[in-house]
Amino acid sequence: MKLKELQQLVAKGESETLEFKKSTGQRTRIAETLCAFLNGKGGKVIIGVTDQGEIIGQTIGQGTLEGLYQEINKLEPAMVAETQKVELADHKVVLVLSVSEGQTVYTFDGRPFMRQGPTTVRMPQDHFRAELDRRATRPSPWEVLPAEKCSLDDLDHDQILTTLNEAIRNQRLQEPGHRDPEKTLIGLGLMNDSGITNGAMALFAKSDSIFADYPQCCLKMARFKGLNKNEFIDSQIVHANALELFVRGQEFLIRHLPVASTFEEGNPYRIDIPALPTLATREALANALIHRDYSSRGGSISLAVYDDRVEICNFGGLHFGMKVEQLLGPHESHLWNPKIANVFYRRKIIETWGRGTNRIIEAMQEQGLPEPIFTSEGCDFRVTFKLSASDRGAKATATPQ
Repeated sequence: MKLKELQQLVAKGESETLEFKKSTGQRTRIAETLCAFLNGKGGKVIIGVTDQGEIIGQTIGQGTLEGLYQEINKLEPAMVAETQKVELADHKVVLVLSVSEGQTVYTFDGRPFMRQGPTTVRMPQDHFRAELDRRATRPSPWEVLPAEKCSLDDLDHDQILTTLNEAIRNQRLQEPGHRDPEKTLIGLGLMNDSGITNGAMALFAKSDSIFADYPQCCLKMARFKGLNKNEFIDSQIVHANALELFVRGQEFLIRHLPVASTFEEGNPYRIDIPALPTLATREALANALIHRDYSSRGGSISLAVYDDRVEICNFGGLHFGMKVEQLLGPHESHLWNPKIANVFYRRKIIETWGRGTNRIIEAMQEQGLPEPIFTSEGCDFRVTFKLSASDRGAKATATPQ
């Protein structure tokens, strides 16, 4: 999160989903509020902002964070709050802790909390029982349902351990003291007493295990000749787990996106500049894999390259009543597949939740390119990147296979 975004967020004032805390010295109240957000619609606790909305920050040391996380660890069941740091001019830091709505009712230090407007209060017992009943009887998200007919043997264990090691290296997971695939999946919420979940298959399934039972784990890619789908130059359909599809999609774009070449004074080597910023297309592809609706076996993600544009489309449309207009500025993060998103975050494929569309827009602006077009029609959500006339004349870096 950038300072400008923080200022815009703080300007909204405290609410049902936003709380200010002056410092981490209020760590008990911070944990109680996170508990309330988990039991509500989700939300953010901003640490380093006064009740009056003044951004003051604080000096953050390792001991400071350890004390805060020790308090947060009293939340049950165990959870991980997304943590963002915003650097201020005087070397102080503002912390932003974010959580989404929980799948069950959470307690802090054995007590449940809830939000009443901008205030955190103890949850009454009758409300607690009602919430337990409501959350226990609502439909389970696809990613946490048991993966029927599948077992640990159907997963790529190397990919699981790579995820664990990358998360530790990226400082997005503390060292667990083991390298066991089963324990890793349990820690990521992708395995329980019933076995592995659909989310585990979507993320880590071996390619030869995924086609029959998970045909929706598919990426359709095409390079069309001209401006429509009448004739194509290259076409591929890949069935694989989400992490592999992410890699294959990027490789396809590298192969087919136009590249302009230039030279800098004093540098004898040619500099190749892709027609679209890699950060933008990478983020759009990651978002499609994270937010799509996997519950439909007939759905897929498509990546299409035309002479004048690139389109990345995922099945499922916008969720939680979101409108396209909300994606163009700071907005709350509502995750349709939080377990899958969590793995992408820990692998550092995405930097944070709820910032994907903003990062795409910023990357295009920084390269002086037109902003992407976001559209949601029926079950499809589409990101369209326009290619300029000069881009169309540029040569690709490799010949399509």
